[in-house]
Amino acid sequence: MTASARSALALTAAIFLGVALMPRAPGSQWFRVALLVPVILSGAWAALGTRVEQGLVTQKAYERVVEVAMWIGLIVFAWSLLQELDWLPHPILFAFGAVVCGGAAFAVSRSDGSRAFAVFIAAYLLVSLGVLAATRDELPNIDVALFQQDAPDALLRAENPYAMRFPDIYTPEQSAAFYGPGVSVNGELQFGYPYPPLSLIAIIPFEVLLGDFRIAHALALVATALVMSRIRPGPQSRRLAVLFLLVSPVFRVIRFGWIEPLLILAATLVVLGATRSLRATPYLAGVLLSLKQYSALLLPASLLLIERPWRLRSVVGFFARAGIVVLATVLPFFLWNPGEFTWSVIELQFEQPFRPDSLSFMALWAELFGQPPRLVTSVLPLVIVVAISAAILLRTPSGAQGFALAAALTLLVAFAFSKQAFSNYYILVIGLLFLGAAAGEEPAPDAASRLDGQIPEPV
Repeated sequence: MTASARSALALTAAIFLGVALMPRAPGSQWFRVALLVPVILSGAWAALGTRVEQGLVTQKAYERVVEVAMWIGLIVFAWSLLQELDWLPHPILFAFGAVVCGGAAFAVSRSDGSRAFAVFIAAYLLVSLGVLAATRDELPNIDVALFQQDAPDALLRAENPYAMRFPDIYTPEQSAAFYGPGVSVNGELQFGYPYPPLSLIAIIPFEVLLGDFRIAHALALVATALVMSRIRPGPQSRRLAVLFLLVSPVFRVIRFGWIEPLLILAATLVVLGATRSLRATPYLAGVLLSLKQYSALLLPASLLLIERPWRLRSVVGFFARAGIVVLATVLPFFLWNPGEFTWSVIELQFEQPFRPDSLSFMALWAELFGQPPRLVTSVLPLVIVVAISAAILLRTPSGAQGFALAAALTLLVAFAFSKQAFSNYYILVIGLLFLGAAAGEEPAPDAASRLDGQIPEPV
């Protein structure tokens, strides 16, 4: 399969997923979950497909796909904007900035767009910071924001953020649904900072010096678009970078303070490093693997960053370098209090209850047949991820595009069959799909033959 074909399929999957994540999207939960089907099919074909009908997706056809996607992206952006206006204290100013973003995005879609791209990035950054300024004094009532406000202060007081305790900001009914039995006792949560340390270290300067940890997330998303536009420099990469910000629910993610923007930026740097064959790529992969628990699912896909045929020395060397980053960020906090760290970062994740409000097939199962058995919610996602990981190692070509598409597919199926899956999870999948599209470049015929030759074509 050509790189252009993979890019077109990845872009199709990203657009479908962006529509499913639109705030208060038209249609029922069934409709939103149903959109996961074409997302998975397109993503699987992009990552695992090795043949495509001759001439089905030429470079010219892919360019047409991007043009159509730009119009869809503008519609998604406009709809999302309208849904955000009702909570802003100064909606007119916000709308003006968003219109500038939309106009610049349209200009990027119609021309080479280098100057328009710069205007778009500047306007988008200003709008994002405006969103944060509008909600700085009254953050959304969500525990993630509380964790990231209190943990940096504790660390600066030389207190272990994994041994601290947070107040429970929810009602008893909400708390039981969000945390499960025994996790909240007398209005106090019985765990410390629930994410790996690197996500905490990254936000400390912004929370302490600027008073809002979410600035780190806003800057990470804009930086992602800038780096994405440089993966394969040119008009198409700029359009994909614009599309990523238009289609993703960025304003909602940064407003609530979810940490996924840090993972998206890390993944973007990994893909950039892979396209440039940078020696730093293993260390960048280590950063990605260090940011959140589910990053561990990307270990099989990370093998695609290593040139085939895989040799023990190259594989061990790659993961040893990545492991240096993981150990450097995790080990000091683990040794500070092994029990509290293990409970807050690892064991707590297995205690999280089933969430029927998730965007997943498990939530649809619950609506149709009642809550699925714990064995199903625990074992089924693992079995599916293992199967997908095996297929990826057999069929997905090595390289930057292969890694991005394989990582997207792995997380997509994991979330789609998970007991908990929300828009902040899927925004990382969207980012990876766009990275897969941006990393695709039509190779010369002999190079394409060698690439596909690495993996036997099915008969």
